[in-house]
Order: sequence, then C-alpha cells, then structure tokens
Amino acid sequence: KSTILAWVVAGLSRGSLPGDLEGIPAGVGIIAGEDDTETTLVPRLQAAEADMDRVWLLNGNATDGKDNWKEHPTIAGHLPQLKEKLTELGVRVLVVDPVVSMQSGNSKDLSDVRRDLDKFGALAKELDMALIWVHHFNKGQGHASDRMSGSHAYRDIPRSVLLLAQDEDSGERILSHDKSNYGEL
Repeated sequence: KSTILAWVVAGLSRGSLPGDLEGIPAGVGIIAGEDDTETTLVPRLQAAEADMDRVWLLNGNATDGKDNWKEHPTIAGHLPQLKEKLTELGVRVLVVDPVVSMQSGNSKDLSDVRRDLDKFGALAKELDMALIWVHHFNKGQGHASDRMSGSHAYRDIPRSVLLLAQDEDSGERILSHDKSNYGEL
C-alpha cells in the first residue's frame, strides 16, 4: 500500500495522474500514523519523484516538558485547525494512513465511526478536496471487503474502495476495485 500511495501522491503533485486533476499539479496533505516521516515517508515520496513543494506532512509534535513524541490530529479534537491548515495550503487531496489513527471512540462501533468519518466527509466536500483513507484488514478468512477491521462503516461511507492484498499462493500483490458509487468498477 505504501508504494501505491507514494505513486499516487507523486502523480498528483506533478499533475501526471490520470483523472480530474491530470495536467494540474495538486497539493497533497498526508497524515501518517505509522511510518516515520524523516526515515521512511519522505525518502519513499522522493523515490517516487513527488514534487515535495506540493506535499505537506501534517503530523504534529507534542511534549510534556521532558519527552517529545509525534501527535496525530484527531477528527474530534482538531478538525477546525485542520480545516484552516488545509485551506491555507490549498490541499486538494488528503491522505490519512491509517484513518483509525485520527479517530476517537471505538473503531468497532458504528455510531462512533460514522460520527467521525461523516464530519471528515463534510469537510472534504466543503473544501472540494478528495480523501484517501487507508484502513487495514483483520486476520482471518472470507471475502476481502468483509475483512476490513472494525465497523462496516469503513466500507459503507467511502464512495470508492480499493483493496490491496497478497496472493498466498503466488506472493503477488493484487489491487482490486471493490466498491464504486460514481462509476463502473
């Protein structure tokens, strides 16, 4: 997923990704809850040839006076500040990896997930911005879209869902389009 995201972000930042923004270099915001910015995320984006003048890493820093750590904005606690920053930067696409890192409440509870993600969706609509949410599978067997961890709202709310998995027999990685509300699969 990281390689595909780097490729998408690079294409958006250069205006080379096919679609509505083709030919229009776009600002991309990234909130990364797992990968280290300096040692992993930035080198990956540079290797993908992203225009780093159009890519903003929006993780914050926190301190208690003795120790410093990365603090990730939350939807419930930081949406007004995030809106202000996204507007200031002119972000057209926001990547959140993983989306659960920005949530408050129980990721398995439908109402908790909907409360946060519906607010996020409203913000995206208001700013005419696309959201790319990364979400993980849970362990086990079954249809891939049924294996998304937490509430089924993670699949219900997005208008399009791409699934990435590794074929256990061949080792190949497979990207499939599982849901599309706005066009053909």
